[in-house]
Amino acid sequence: MAQWLINVQQEADRMHNLLLREFCQQLSDYLSHGTTLHYGREKALEFIRSCLETETAQIGILVSQGFETLILEEESCHECTIQEKQDFLQYIFDAFPNGSPFVERELVGCIRLILNTARTQCLVLSGHILCKLIQFTLGILRTTNPDLRRETCQLCASKLEAFYNFRPLMPKEARRYSEDGNLILNQSEIDYYKQLLSLMEYQTTLVNELSRKSDQTLQRIFVLELHDLLIRSLSRIVYFYQPFIDFIWKKYSPAVISFLGSPIIDARCIMYVKNNASDPHLRRTVYRIILNLICFIAPIGSLRSVSETLFQRLCLSQSTNERLDLLIVLNEVITSRSLISLISPPWIHSTEATNDSDLSLFRKIISIISECSSSDDRILVNNAYLCLNHCLEQLIKFSNEAVFFDTDEEQAIRKVYKKFGYPIIPLFIDTNNLLHLIKPNNSNRNEVETEINLTSDSTTLDKVQFYIQHLKILLKTSDQQHITTVSDFDDALLQFSSFVSNEYSLKMSFSSDTSTTIVTNPDGIYATTIWFLWFCCRRQFQQLFDSNIPTTISKSAFITDIMNSGLMLCIEPDWMDTLYDVYFEQFNVFENVSDQFKSVLHQMFIDIRPFNIRSIKQAIDDSTSKHDAHLTALSVCHRLVQMCWSALLGALTPMLTKNHSMDADLTSSNLVLSNTISEKFIETHELVFQGLKLVFQLAVTVGLPNNACYVLHCVVSTIEQGWIMDNQRKIFTKQARLHYLDVMAINFILQLYMNDINNCPNITYKHILRCCVHLSLLEMQCCPPKDKLDLTLHQHGHVSYELSNGNASSSSNDSSTSSLLQLSNIDKTGHIHDKSCANILQALSCRSDKLYELAVRHLDLESLLEFFEQIRLLTETPVSKRTSDISPLLPQNLFPMHVVIERIGDMTLGTIASLRPRYHVCKVWSCVSQLFIQGATHRDIQLAKRTISHMHRDLRSWLSVRPEYPHFQLNETFFKPFEHLICTEQCDSIVENQIVNSICELVELNTNAIMSGWRSIFACLKTVKIEQHRRSIGSKNSTSKENRTDEDETEQAGVELYRVNAILEVLEAFFSCENLNVISQASVDCLQCLFCYLREPEPFTPMINSPFDDSFDENDEEHNQIELVMPALNMIQKFTTIFVHCYVTSTDHVFATKKRTRQFESTSFTYSSFSNFSPSFFSYLDPSISSETILRSFELKLVGYMRQLSDDLDLIDNTTHLLNVWSYMIEGLTDTIFSCSNHYHIKIIDQYFHILKLTYDSVGHRFSIYLICCVIIPWLQSFVCSNFLKMTSSLRKLTIFRRHAQRQNSTFMNITAWRLFLGNLLEHILYIFEMAKEFEEYHHILFDCFQSLMIDWLCVANEYVGRLGLSCIKHLLTNISHKFDQTLRSICVDNLQHALLLTSLPTEYLIYEFLISSPEDLLRNVRVYIQNDANSSSSSYGIANGDHSIFSLCQQIFNEHQQQQHIKVPEGKIFRFTFRTEPTIPANDPSPHEIQMKTFVYLNYFHLQLIHIVGELNWSELIPCLSQTIDLAERFDVTTNIFGLKSILQQLFAFDPPAVTFQHMKRIAFQYLVDYLMCGIKDELVKQSIDSANSNLQQENDEQILKNTDAYESFPETSSPKQPIVGNIEKQVGFFSRFATSLDTSSYNYIELLKMISDGIADLLFTGCNRLETHLETDQCGLYLLRADQDLIDKFLPPSSTPIISRRSSVSENEIEYFIVNQEMICRVLNDYKTVRKAETPTSPSPIQRKSSINPSPSPSTHQRFFSQSLFNEHTKVNPDEQRSLQEILSTRYAEHITIALKLYVDGWNDLCLYLAKSLQENGCWFSTSGSGNNLLMPSLERWLFVCATNATNRQLKNLLLDILMKHGGKEAILSRT
Repeated sequence: MAQWLINVQQEADRMHNLLLREFCQQLSDYLSHGTTLHYGREKALEFIRSCLETETAQIGILVSQGFETLILEEESCHECTIQEKQDFLQYIFDAFPNGSPFVERELVGCIRLILNTARTQCLVLSGHILCKLIQFTLGILRTTNPDLRRETCQLCASKLEAFYNFRPLMPKEARRYSEDGNLILNQSEIDYYKQLLSLMEYQTTLVNELSRKSDQTLQRIFVLELHDLLIRSLSRIVYFYQPFIDFIWKKYSPAVISFLGSPIIDARCIMYVKNNASDPHLRRTVYRIILNLICFIAPIGSLRSVSETLFQRLCLSQSTNERLDLLIVLNEVITSRSLISLISPPWIHSTEATNDSDLSLFRKIISIISECSSSDDRILVNNAYLCLNHCLEQLIKFSNEAVFFDTDEEQAIRKVYKKFGYPIIPLFIDTNNLLHLIKPNNSNRNEVETEINLTSDSTTLDKVQFYIQHLKILLKTSDQQHITTVSDFDDALLQFSSFVSNEYSLKMSFSSDTSTTIVTNPDGIYATTIWFLWFCCRRQFQQLFDSNIPTTISKSAFITDIMNSGLMLCIEPDWMDTLYDVYFEQFNVFENVSDQFKSVLHQMFIDIRPFNIRSIKQAIDDSTSKHDAHLTALSVCHRLVQMCWSALLGALTPMLTKNHSMDADLTSSNLVLSNTISEKFIETHELVFQGLKLVFQLAVTVGLPNNACYVLHCVVSTIEQGWIMDNQRKIFTKQARLHYLDVMAINFILQLYMNDINNCPNITYKHILRCCVHLSLLEMQCCPPKDKLDLTLHQHGHVSYELSNGNASSSSNDSSTSSLLQLSNIDKTGHIHDKSCANILQALSCRSDKLYELAVRHLDLESLLEFFEQIRLLTETPVSKRTSDISPLLPQNLFPMHVVIERIGDMTLGTIASLRPRYHVCKVWSCVSQLFIQGATHRDIQLAKRTISHMHRDLRSWLSVRPEYPHFQLNETFFKPFEHLICTEQCDSIVENQIVNSICELVELNTNAIMSGWRSIFACLKTVKIEQHRRSIGSKNSTSKENRTDEDETEQAGVELYRVNAILEVLEAFFSCENLNVISQASVDCLQCLFCYLREPEPFTPMINSPFDDSFDENDEEHNQIELVMPALNMIQKFTTIFVHCYVTSTDHVFATKKRTRQFESTSFTYSSFSNFSPSFFSYLDPSISSETILRSFELKLVGYMRQLSDDLDLIDNTTHLLNVWSYMIEGLTDTIFSCSNHYHIKIIDQYFHILKLTYDSVGHRFSIYLICCVIIPWLQSFVCSNFLKMTSSLRKLTIFRRHAQRQNSTFMNITAWRLFLGNLLEHILYIFEMAKEFEEYHHILFDCFQSLMIDWLCVANEYVGRLGLSCIKHLLTNISHKFDQTLRSICVDNLQHALLLTSLPTEYLIYEFLISSPEDLLRNVRVYIQNDANSSSSSYGIANGDHSIFSLCQQIFNEHQQQQHIKVPEGKIFRFTFRTEPTIPANDPSPHEIQMKTFVYLNYFHLQLIHIVGELNWSELIPCLSQTIDLAERFDVTTNIFGLKSILQQLFAFDPPAVTFQHMKRIAFQYLVDYLMCGIKDELVKQSIDSANSNLQQENDEQILKNTDAYESFPETSSPKQPIVGNIEKQVGFFSRFATSLDTSSYNYIELLKMISDGIADLLFTGCNRLETHLETDQCGLYLLRADQDLIDKFLPPSSTPIISRRSSVSENEIEYFIVNQEMICRVLNDYKTVRKAETPTSPSPIQRKSSINPSPSPSTHQRFFSQSLFNEHTKVNPDEQRSLQEILSTRYAEHITIALKLYVDGWNDLCLYLAKSLQENGCWFSTSGSGNNLLMPSLERWLFVCATNATNRQLKNLLLDILMKHGGKEAILSRT
């Protein structure tokens, strides 16, 4: 028996406690039967309990020993089962009396042992024992020993926690679910939860029991803490234990709510459960229990109403302290894990979900917070915002980490979302994590790639395959060379593009099909490669997911991206299409590349544009990512933000007004009456901005960028509203104040962006920039002027310097707002003291600077471009309107332009200097350059200059940092803004100067780096105005108030001179550039530039009299100009040298050329002169030839030759295009000669022909001939046409070299230069012919072109041009006709025949028109316009040289008979005829057909000169032309119908005597014809005389003579010809026309020809004499001119005729219009009206005007209005016979006129016969060499001799002929004849 029991028995004896002693005895008896070590423990503990109840101290001590013994035995026993140990503990707890006083004293050690046993022996106690333990603990809590109480409470709590955590765990695979998705619990779980539930019920009953006992405060607190522990420790699986759910709503919820009504809730006490006593507020514990319970039961649908009721009960607490505690507890309870319950739909036992029941709890939280935030207590407000921020942080954390309790929950929520149709947001995929998933294509592994070689016949597919093959090689080698940065790979790409483009252009240039010559330039391949790889990469990423991703890839998107790349692209569309169609689906970017290189490529792609792949499903093969969990979390948060958005902003935005921030807080106002603001205000705003930041981040995270944008909009609006209000206030205070809220708002936005620049959506940029705008406005408003200067112009330099060095003052070093704002500096209205404004704003400015730097460094390309675009838009958005009296100094635009330019300049520089690929820089530049142009054309000159300096700095950086690869055009893109500014002439001259300086400096420093930029540089230089100082001085005078001084003018002139020198330096630098490749690329542009300098100064002046101006302008300031013209010439000479070098050495430099199709665009004189003749005339002339053939032969010929030569050149020159550029140079020089200043013509022409000769010597005759025919001749023709034609020529179309489109007047040259040019050209052509050993097709073309050109010039009614053409033709034939081969000769003959035809057309036309017209037709359809003022003709007709020589020419050609007398040049009357066709067909031919006197006179003169040329050539092929000319003259002189025309011409020419004949032309042609025949006759006579010894022959001759004697008995009959029928009439064929056809036959006998021509002449002479004698023509009526008067014409038409159609042609001011009437008409009218009165006859002057005009002059009183007085000379002789009637006068006068004409005709033929006779005599044809009396020629000429001898009016001829007849003809014959 145990010792302690004996001791207790003894003590009981001593105390006489018989009952206790009895118990001892019984227990010891019971124990003595013990079989095991622990036998009787239960009885012993029961005994101990009864002992303790005695409350005797001594027994207590003894019992405690027994306790210790029992416990030690239990601890040392190793055989007890866990169950037995738990039973033992239960016995102990039962034995322990509630609240026994021993506990505090004697039993403390025992209790500690008990606690230790409970702690160590049993890790987890069963529910039943835990209830006993709680009861035991409550008992201990009655004691006064605090340590013991704490120990006991902590043990109890830990054991409970162990039990809660000791729940049976089933592996996920073993779990089973019911049909509705709920978990089915197994037996062990059900047992456990039964125990748990009993434990909970016990704890709940304790609540009710203790609430009845008022003295047990500690116990109540302990029970509260146990509940807190219980709720926090519950397991989610208990959801599926139905009794638990019933228990919660039936018993537990009411019990928990009863805590709130407990009187002890306000107590503060020591905590027992927690180790740290940090939270002694009971109310907070209660709140925590309720909130944790709400969070726990929220997912259960059937308990949703319970959780809402609980929450509702919490909201009822209204006092400040209650609210404060609630907020603090909310802060604790809401974590990213518990949050899911509050915001996800209830998914356990949920029958249905209303649309937002899942968010009701979270909304209630927000409503509590917003209620608190509107309180007056600042501490409460701040706590509310702290709590809200905490909730938002947890939301963000949840959406990022997606922490669910288990996958069941996540899946269940997803199911609910699908079930109720809530949006499921696809997850944004970070492609970085997917790189390892992209596997190489196994299908392509086996293919062995064959090397592809391009040839000239390669198809587009071949080119694409070649490209793809090399692209694969590029990726492979880049990987092998371990390229680790994007910029290195970019360089490799550039080299690759250059290589591929070069291969294309080299191989393809040999192709015959020129359309595919240049496929793509390197820029195009570069851009295509980047986008091709990007699109392929995106496709590969998309393929990792199922097809749930909407595809954004299409061919149009691909091509659009390439085309918008900001580069100067030239891509063959077919190539791009093929690349996309064939390779897009199968190209694997990442095939066989290392992971490191994969990431380089990936980085490069996402830097250009993020892939933006969003997916609902997880990537295939991706096991690592928690994709599903993230997806669900994101969807839940997305919906939450949408549903609670207004509530969230409603809680935060009210604090953003300055008025709100000024609410006087009671506590702060009562504290001290100081002027500084309460710290709480600032703290509140910091919390608000922190909340806004979290809301922004949340919106961005869940994919609602518009919502994020709205947050920024609210903040920016706050600043803007405040600014406007401040301005209104400023009206009264006159001082701008800076408010701390503005500082906070600006800082908020800057920090927000800087901390997370890559995640800010693009649409937020505009708000960020609006913030920067207001920052700059505040700087301008609040800073003193000197600071303002620092901040705007000098870019806050010192501050940013301090920032970067890290030794700045505290105001700018730390990035939080509190560091900027110091309480002492803010007054109680919230405004910052003026002295610290500047520092704060400077610090903010530094941050905004940093922001721009970050944007450049970190944004991807698309975002960066959007950033720039938003800056651009802000410059265009005006500030909202303000009242007129508010601060007029405020800028008009939101963003001050100068700030924009500074920002843009710095950002561009940053982009260039960064390691971004060139693609980025080009794209940025294409965007930024528009802003630069805007800045450079700004009306503020300082701003414009600043812009140019920024552009200069950026360009300088670009040229130094980024060298251009061959064949690229990136630099040209960069110089384009300069080109745009100068070429569009939008910028000021000062800015233009700055641009020129900039270009010069760039050229000087980076000559070899400019490469393709030269093209733009030359485009600028050629547009820069050199001669502009007068203009600019004038404009400045108008703007400036004071007068300009001479110094200013010289300074301006100095600037111009400087420009000249600078330009020359640039050009020198270009030529000194070592790189021939560069020169070849920019040669065309450089040449264009040089041509402009050759043309300066302005060559166009108004014409005065002539297109040739020899006078020099004295006042022309040419001193500057010599500086440019001569150097430009020298540089063109250098170009020639370079070209020669390239041609001779056959370099492979491809010259960039402007593709031009050679078109002859001018018109020809032939067409201009004759196109208005009536179409029927040409069919009358020769029905077999169309009018087009006659009129357009020169144009068609030239166009054909040009096409042929151009095609030949393209074939030769298809690789390097050198000759193309060479011809371009010659073309430009040619144009220059025709349009440059007079002073330099001769120099330029000399140089020009020197270059042409050099070209001939270097390249050969073919290219030289090409230049003449395709370049020089078209320009020459255009120039001549534009100057000598009335109609405007199409020289305007040839303006490829013209600088200013507004130059409308024609070009001019002085006469010397003009002749010099033509002379040199002729010499050059002769040189080409001389150097040719034998002529080939090209020589024939050259000769044909040049001769046709000269012949075309003969068709213009201008003496100078025609004479020039004639002399060139003559000179050409003189020099080379002896070398002609057969082809050249036939070409020459054709051309001369054509020339003679063209020059005879005016005469033929007049004859034709008068031939077909009856008098009525003439009256109806023909008008004559007479122009009196000879001087004005040149200006109105545009014809040079005046018209003074035209009348002397008329005398010479048409009036040969009077040349011996002195010639008086008559008063000039220039006339023109207009003919109308028959009015039957006006629709086909409505316009009048016109012929001018000039055309008639000059072309006859040129015809005459051509006859001289033809006669001197003396070619048998051309002799028929002479005969045709004689025939024309004959027809004019002798055809009856033409007498009316001759009559009118004599009236017009005013000849004296009155005769117009073609005798002169006839004589010249006849003499040449006779000379030609004489040579042949002489030869034949010699031949015949040799044979004449034969007597038979003599006999034959005699017979022949006998035959011939009979032949000329019958003279031709001279019957009067009938009136011809009007209509289509055939051309009459005269004798000489027939003679011409007989001359055309190949073989003829000259003696027969002589007989034929002599007989013909005899006939003509005989007929003429008969007419003269018999006056056969007296029945014809003469024609007269009548002054045109509309009301007269119908009087002259017989009433039966059809009414006239009045169609007037244009009449110029000084022209008078005339009708043509005949004698009968005049008489008819006069008789009808009986206007001739006898009484008035004596006073009228005689109508017969001898030797002057045939036109009658009726008396002034009667006939004044009928006839033209202007046609009469003043010297009119009075005829004595005044009584004759007008009719008689007219008839007599007409008979006299005809007599004179016929007499002149007969006399003329007599003269020609005299010449023939003399020729025969001089050539000795009369004398027979055979010695016989009879001459061989006598029989042939006998008839002619006889007619001449009898009819000759010429005494000399008569004597000569009679002489011959007497001497050689034999008297007998003559006598018999007579």
